[in-house]
Amino acid sequence: MCGRVGGCASQVSSRRVSWRWPACSPWRCMPISRMPRRTRAPATSSPARPRSGRRCCRFGYWSVLASSAPFGRQAALAIEVSPGNAARLALNAGLNGNRYRCMNAAIGGRTGGFVRVAGRRHEAFSTYAVKDDDPGAVRRVSLDGLLKDDLDAQAPMVIKLDVEGVEIEAIEGAKACLSGNSLLICEDHGSDPTHGVSRHLMKDAALSLYIFDPAAWRFVRIDGPAVLDRVKRYRWVGYNVFGTRSPIWEDRLQSARWICR
Repeated sequence: MCGRVGGCASQVSSRRVSWRWPACSPWRCMPISRMPRRTRAPATSSPARPRSGRRCCRFGYWSVLASSAPFGRQAALAIEVSPGNAARLALNAGLNGNRYRCMNAAIGGRTGGFVRVAGRRHEAFSTYAVKDDDPGAVRRVSLDGLLKDDLDAQAPMVIKLDVEGVEIEAIEGAKACLSGNSLLICEDHGSDPTHGVSRHLMKDAALSLYIFDPAAWRFVRIDGPAVLDRVKRYRWVGYNVFGTRSPIWEDRLQSARWICR
């Protein structure tokens, strides 16, 4: 599920799917690749600078990945706040057979009201409240607010949250989603030495938290700041942390085997 900037939510089918995590880039904790425009399944690339990942995530990279055949053709919903990027996201969905749904909205702590996007670059976007008749107004939704009409609360769920600074607010609006069989993936940015997002996920949201450790080449559980101090080496990188209350997802993370191409 994307938030203010980009991402996806994927509903995992009940049938057994053989999961195989993509190769890891040293720049981020999940794969970096250019967005495949006409292929049916995304292909990971060799390690790249973070900006290549920024280009792909806002146009549906995670949604293309989750809904592809190698990942079990999972149902996916991609939400993008920028109207211009949302149009490109929808175009890419069409180029990939419309196998995931798109929504132009802003993720917040509650459903209701409208916001407008400010900023010229994806990583520098911000939003502010406006009236519904304001030019460029985008409705605000919470993740829990989507459960009635857009998401199945009973199905396993993967939430990829990329909201550039309002992670905690978005997480507060996802309490019902996170209480079920769900996996939350969001960024703890290298520019934050206090690890604020991770601390909130562990203490306030009461999630078990994991991060990919390049030194061990596997996911490790975050029990304190020492792990994050070691893994978060670059200030300009957003590091993906994985939070869950589900023993099923914990087992998946702990048993993940990484493949290099």
